[in-house]
Amino acid sequence: MYHFKHSTIFLIFCLLAVFFRLTSFLPVVIDHDESTYIIIADQWMQGVLPYVGTLDVKPIGIYGVFYGFLSIIKSVWFIRFMTALVIGSTGFLMYRIYFQLFQNRWQSLIAGTLYLWLISLHKWGWSANTEIYFVLCSVLALWVLLQSNKLSQYFIVGLILGVGFLFKYHIVFDILAFVIFDLFRRISWKNWLTHWSIAFAGFLLPYTIVAFLYYSANHLDAYVFATYTIPSQYASDFSMGKALGFFGEYFLSFAPISLAYFYSLYFLLKRSHIEKETAILLSGWSLLAWLGILSTGKLYFHYYIQFLPPFCLVAGLVPQFWSKLNSIRFSLRKVVAAIIIAALISNGSQYLQLFKKNDPTKEIASIIRADTDTNDYVYTNDKNILYFLSGTKIPTKYVHTSLLYKDDLAEAYEIDRNSELERIIKTNPAYIVLREPVPQWQAIIEESYQSVQQFAEVTLYRRNE
Repeated sequence: MYHFKHSTIFLIFCLLAVFFRLTSFLPVVIDHDESTYIIIADQWMQGVLPYVGTLDVKPIGIYGVFYGFLSIIKSVWFIRFMTALVIGSTGFLMYRIYFQLFQNRWQSLIAGTLYLWLISLHKWGWSANTEIYFVLCSVLALWVLLQSNKLSQYFIVGLILGVGFLFKYHIVFDILAFVIFDLFRRISWKNWLTHWSIAFAGFLLPYTIVAFLYYSANHLDAYVFATYTIPSQYASDFSMGKALGFFGEYFLSFAPISLAYFYSLYFLLKRSHIEKETAILLSGWSLLAWLGILSTGKLYFHYYIQFLPPFCLVAGLVPQFWSKLNSIRFSLRKVVAAIIIAALISNGSQYLQLFKKNDPTKEIASIIRADTDTNDYVYTNDKNILYFLSGTKIPTKYVHTSLLYKDDLAEAYEIDRNSELERIIKTNPAYIVLREPVPQWQAIIEESYQSVQQFAEVTLYRRNE
């Protein structure tokens, strides 16, 4: 077996993550959520504070990270590139965790690489979503936890998990899995309670700092409304039938790996040659990750990402019970061939899904940019990334276009749609881009705007001079 330094293996994981996702860097739009985070971060760079001048339900972490990325290169592809490095870092940490648990280097590499590949195979893993970032925090915290015994180390574990909480609250389900695992590996529950009390103090610190900053700026009400009130009003009723279908769809989409996962899970639960604590960690993490995914009743496919780390760690156990693997000679040529095949499959899937129909957003942005300046307003109820690409002003704080057109979202955000639509049209946008007509605006558009171009289902209107 080839032996590399950890720094070299880390670099290889990052390069593989980029290699597996290259094609996904090219489109300007993959989903509305990623576009919304980019717009809010970009607006923040211009002095518009999240939750005050722009409104979305996500915790502030994703906007802060995108703010940092856009400060380096103001580009959609660069955010996807940096997200690939985050994925590579997560895969590397999974490699380290697996090796620490099972002391098998090849299987460790397989488990980490499996994460990079599976998250690159399906559309729900291609955009820079919050799950990718909080999963990094979960895996990093677990890696530190496995080596921790001092109170100061537990504070760091809590601090990392607290940062993850600033990306998505679902990390609490991962935290519960780690807390239960640590209880079983501790001799004294009092000792466990002391250590996790310190960890809890570290966990609270990031959220407390952000809340204090909003309080200092006299915007605490806006912060609480966005990060607590809206999420509490956002959940849907739980449906067992839909949940089972959603559950089954995941495992069917990764059918061969899913068989490996369930085969390994059987041995895990039997605890054949595996320590009890490790079996509790991986099986408990799997169960609690699914509880997190299904908890809101909103069955969005990118929620699957939370389950990928325990899924890949457990699926990577198959060679532990497959003795023939030890007789396979892993040459560099075979490894490179397998990586190339995997990259062709993932990039091929990205190409087929992302380029199957022409997206006019880039062309529309180019037309608008040539005829406007940064003081002009533009409105779209189609692809909201248009705001970022055109560099114009946004006439509404509801930058995620669905908020004004979906009943459940408008209700959760407490939006008076008629008043908001009236306010938008009063900003006198230089251009309006509509996928679906707005009945309240029909007379104004007929009188004050002209259709510039029709792009399939999207119409571009320009204000009359």
